[in-house]
Amino acid sequence: GIQTFALAPLVEKFAFEDVANNMALLRLHIEKLSENQDELSTMPTQRPSTSLMCSDFEVFEEEMRETFGQSNKTMPKKGEFRSAGRFDLERACYAHGGFSTVADRMGWEMQYQRKPRDYWQNFDNLRTEILDFIQDHNLNPKEFPPRRTFIEYNRMDIVRAYTKWGGPSEVASSLGLRHSSGNAKSVLPGLEEEGRD
Repeated sequence: GIQTFALAPLVEKFAFEDVANNMALLRLHIEKLSENQDELSTMPTQRPSTSLMCSDFEVFEEEMRETFGQSNKTMPKKGEFRSAGRFDLERACYAHGGFSTVADRMGWEMQYQRKPRDYWQNFDNLRTEILDFIQDHNLNPKEFPPRRTFIEYNRMDIVRAYTKWGGPSEVASSLGLRHSSGNAKSVLPGLEEEGRD
């Protein structure tokens, strides 16, 4: 009762006294926005709908270039679509024939070329991939790389393939490479970290 009755005129007084100040600040802010066209252009634009991108390749292509860069020449992986929050673009890729088809139509390169069916059934392919991997990453040409090295460079395909061919020791022996089952690596003097292959 009494406290509310006594405070109401004070609240009204402060609110109405600040109206002039607030109006002046609002006017300055609006003028600043209208003078600075760069700030207006950063306002978010509405994205095309997923159904439109799935049916119209030109709209889809423009949105891909907007999202991943006008000068980009590499097809993004699924994870890159997802980290950009663009599940709609990923879905539209499938609607237009898949990642490799879209990459061809846009003139982009695939980051990863899928191996043909039964590629890893031929030991010569495995030999070539492992030797090229060693050379490409400046590894010791006489030693079979540890499993973690293949994984660090996103080559689980090689790991799966050499596992099917008898494991790292068997494949290393067939290639004439040394393979140490522990691949111990010194971390600190006196301490060793055991790597598993």
